[in-house]
Amino acid sequence: MLLQVVIPPMPYYLNSGEAVIEPGGCHPARKHLGVFDLLVVTRGALYLTENGESYRISKGEALLLFPDGYHYAHRPCEEQTHFYWVHFNHVREWKTVPDDYAGRTDLHERRTILQNQFTVHVMKYGRLSFLEHTYMRLDELLATVHEPSGFARFREQSQFHEIFQLLRPAEGTISQSTIGMVAEKAAYYLRRHYTEQVSYKQLGEEMNYHPTYISRCMKQVYQCTPLEYLNQYRLEQARFLLVNSDYKVSQIAEKVGFPTIPYFTKCFKEQVRMSPREFRNKFQTMRSGTDAGISRDYTLRRIVEA
Repeated sequence: MLLQVVIPPMPYYLNSGEAVIEPGGCHPARKHLGVFDLLVVTRGALYLTENGESYRISKGEALLLFPDGYHYAHRPCEEQTHFYWVHFNHVREWKTVPDDYAGRTDLHERRTILQNQFTVHVMKYGRLSFLEHTYMRLDELLATVHEPSGFARFREQSQFHEIFQLLRPAEGTISQSTIGMVAEKAAYYLRRHYTEQVSYKQLGEEMNYHPTYISRCMKQVYQCTPLEYLNQYRLEQARFLLVNSDYKVSQIAEKVGFPTIPYFTKCFKEQVRMSPREFRNKFQTMRSGTDAGISRDYTLRRIVEA
């Protein structure tokens, strides 16, 4: 089983610690804890059941307990057992999926694609691939509790995100040739080349897959064809430029990759329900003031140079 979360925002760290349970002792039972509880065992073994599924978490293994679950020890520890625990939470969608999940998503937002949102999978239970690195990161995370500065709190989140990445399933659990991976690679290529005139043939040659298969993968994951995805991304960039630049509408259409102004206007109206000029007028006030000007210049550079 895998945990699937939608980011951004990233899951956020709450608190952490370490514990030792002597032989005959048990991990406490809890119901509807309200936060994710990550357990990483470094010595001995924990015996836990959550929602009817039983686990033996031994040295070098991790178990992720869910906020809405009920977990309890189905047998006591047989030897002295040491483990780290990390509590965190997530404000966006999350769900469990099978280990061989192909990467489909049920996000309602996919009709108007949010280009900076992604699904990430981490294991519910399994052996960690980089034990010493994980232990070191956990020790560093615990050490920050003694630092009162605001920067220390920021560093806590960064350290937790590193640990979160180490929970990725082992290579091959989700095959690199699955539907989800093909769709994500295609989406990445389209985002990198959105200013160019990308053809289905070119996309297929770049990825070494038949264009029809790529299109089928993207429909399953993003509920749109590669061309629809490309246009959605171009329109996202166009909205930024309409608000944050003085380029003419015709210049913006060219910069974001639309072959003609009428086609750009048609696509824009279909998605935004107003013309590019109407959109710019509506958000013109966002560009007033010195601070807005600084933000505009930075955003513009980031988009043009991407």
